[in-house]
Amino acid sequence: MLRRISFSLAAASLLAAAPASAQIFYALDNSTITQNGVAGPNSVAKRNEFLSNLSGTVQTETFEGLAVGTGNPALSFVGSGPTINAALSGNGTVQSACSSGSCPINYGFADGSPRFFFLSTGTGNEFNIKFNQAVAAFGFDGSDISDSGSSFFIQFLLGGVALTGFNSPLNVTNSGSLASSNQLFFGYINTGGFDEVRVSSNGTGDFFGFDNLTVGDAQQVVSSTVPEPSTYALMAAGLAGLLVVSRRRRVA
Repeated sequence: MLRRISFSLAAASLLAAAPASAQIFYALDNSTITQNGVAGPNSVAKRNEFLSNLSGTVQTETFEGLAVGTGNPALSFVGSGPTINAALSGNGTVQSACSSGSCPINYGFADGSPRFFFLSTGTGNEFNIKFNQAVAAFGFDGSDISDSGSSFFIQFLLGGVALTGFNSPLNVTNSGSLASSNQLFFGYINTGGFDEVRVSSNGTGDFFGFDNLTVGDAQQVVSSTVPEPSTYALMAAGLAGLLVVSRRRRVA
């Protein structure tokens, strides 16, 4: 009985120690949907899926409390411990109403005067978000992205080093020339942590809206991601080794 219990505990410890892979949540509504003040159903569904992996304590920045024209505002988010501070850098300002096809996205939020973060990107003109501590979840609604024929890239870093595990930087839109005033949702969860998000484009003159920024730390992630295949292989090898040891003890 003792041997069986020891084997079970060892197997459980292997399962508990298995690292979780990162999760990406992405959906696109490729139409002039945001300009008409209607929320895209694909984006809404994917945002809800992203939020279902997080606790109710995560905070979403809607930019409503910021003055129009504010450039690269300092943002803060409620974490499980110390406040998460975010520093924005690049070419962006807070705007209201639609501008160059980019529009606020306000579903699910009580926005009396819709505002959003308006960005323009180009080759060599990156937009960065740096956090004062490692975070584990990042999500946002985007509008009018890649309608000019460019592609939109996003990259996650920790301590200045780009994270691997996916095509980094990730080409979010895959191809340009999307519909003007399109809507997309992009979310990323990685409990291993990251402290910087870098956004860029491979073209010039692309304007887009950035709204409903959601940030959380590892303790605010409530559901585990699926282990990678390599993790399953390590788990299987470990369990096989335990079985061999158990059989040898029985023979002895």
